[in-house]
Amino acid sequence: PPPSATPNPAAPAATAAAAPSPPLPSSSAALLRADKTPPFPFLTLLVSGGHNMLVLTRAPGDHTILGSTLDDSVGEAFDKTARLLGIDAIPGGPQLEKMARQGDPSLYKLPRPLSKTRDMALRAGCDFSYAGLKSAVRHLLDEALSPARRSDLGEAETQQQLCHVAA
Repeated sequence: PPPSATPNPAAPAATAAAAPSPPLPSSSAALLRADKTPPFPFLTLLVSGGHNMLVLTRAPGDHTILGSTLDDSVGEAFDKTARLLGIDAIPGGPQLEKMARQGDPSLYKLPRPLSKTRDMALRAGCDFSYAGLKSAVRHLLDEALSPARRSDLGEAETQQQLCHVAA
């Protein structure tokens, strides 16, 4: 039988519009191999292309989902941000990382995920949300690196500015 997942008692009640937390993936069974299982309790960060989940495991079959994806997963955010920066490759993460190594992370400030929400329970919780970060990148590019500005900068300087955004 699949492992049970109990809701986080500290998490706020789900709203009617919120999607229910997905069941713990069957891949969680791979975490409980006799030769590799860490001592209980342990935290697991599951990251896939479309979903993220933070799970507390107290014993085999005793799992609590502490946090889950609210909107875009980190993989989606990487891919969408990469496209905004002109990267066509999927997954975009490796190219985005290469660009970031050539940029200055102090040049453009982007918000931490969920840092601007007024919902204090979301701020204090363990859920994942990257749609705001992706939107902030789009807004930054529209404002600071508009097509007219890019034309004024030239190709080499535009590429360097995109590397700064990636950083």
